[in-house]
Amino acid sequence: MKIGFFTDTYFPQINGVTYTISLWKKELEKLGHEVFVYYPDDEAYKPGKNEVPLPSFPFIFYKGYKIGIPWMNKIRKDLDIVHIHALATMADLGVAVARKQKVPCVQTYHTPPDQYMYEILPVNSELVQEALKVGYYKYEKSLLKRCDLLTSPSEEIIEMLKKRPGIKLKRALHFSNGIDLEYFKPADGEDFRKRYKLPKGKVIGYTGRHSSGKHLEDLIDFADRFDGEILIGGEGPMTEKYMKLAEGKKNIKFLGFFPRKDLTEFYSLLDVFIMPSTVETEGLVVLEANACGTPAVGADAMALKSTIKSGVNGYHYKPGDIKDLDEKVKTAYKNLKSLRKSSKEFVKDRSAANTVKRLVKLYEEVIRDYKAEKAKSSRKRGIGRFLK
Repeated sequence: MKIGFFTDTYFPQINGVTYTISLWKKELEKLGHEVFVYYPDDEAYKPGKNEVPLPSFPFIFYKGYKIGIPWMNKIRKDLDIVHIHALATMADLGVAVARKQKVPCVQTYHTPPDQYMYEILPVNSELVQEALKVGYYKYEKSLLKRCDLLTSPSEEIIEMLKKRPGIKLKRALHFSNGIDLEYFKPADGEDFRKRYKLPKGKVIGYTGRHSSGKHLEDLIDFADRFDGEILIGGEGPMTEKYMKLAEGKKNIKFLGFFPRKDLTEFYSLLDVFIMPSTVETEGLVVLEANACGTPAVGADAMALKSTIKSGVNGYHYKPGDIKDLDEKVKTAYKNLKSLRKSSKEFVKDRSAANTVKRLVKLYEEVIRDYKAEKAKSSRKRGIGRFLK
């Protein structure tokens, strides 16, 4: 199959969507398929095979992101299916391409933009924020209506969408985006400790984007209760604010972005991974940590409700409740040995390879159903002309 991926975010941006697209492309190509990735151009990234940058301009309201300009001239004209990983201009382009080439369109819902409205346009007015959401929901309704299949890494997201006013999903399925289990596995965390000059003893932490929905203030507030090191990796629009909140707390260290090759060592060094986010559509970093043998304590919200299974690969705490976070971290330490083992077992069926095999079957079903529906419509038109 020739598959077209359309995305608003791609390298050099570092996030779960970017790595999922890259990983799916690699796994699909292993199975003999061709995957073309269409994304907003960024001069800081040199495209690889079948990665097609489109003209773009900076998104002034969200640092580091670009808005792609729909450009048909660079799109393959013989795609078998369009797969959208976006909810902005590249999503519209994907739908237009699917219609023009008369092929089905799949949408994977990675991120709920309404959870980030304040960061996109930081206006301190509830009226303005609500108006933005209403406008977005209207656009989202129109977009999803034009897709033949919706997938999401969590059932919670699909249920959330079903509750949106006027949303009618033709077909919706949830399954894990998957992680690279060949890469994410236990490593020597002590090498990471030495490189970053970290003291011996207990260590917990987080890595990922620093945005309001991640609620790193929970982890920062917890520092006064924890008798060990707290490591915070990654960056984002809220980094400066979080660093100010952490002033005076000597057991918190901000590491910034570190090389991806260091990730397995980082996860392996941690005793417990902390995920305070309330906006996850899956929480891939939790699964990556689990694959390295590190359990997680995460907010009891959105997709983390199912990504974390209590007593198996970690525990849930009530968002914003530092006392509850403290209790769950202590419980994790008490059961650390068994949790390390069961965490690795938990992620075995969430490999990207398994995900992509299922995805190929879905593609085949969607293409078959699409062709059957088109043939049926064609016959109806033919009968109609005959009756006239």
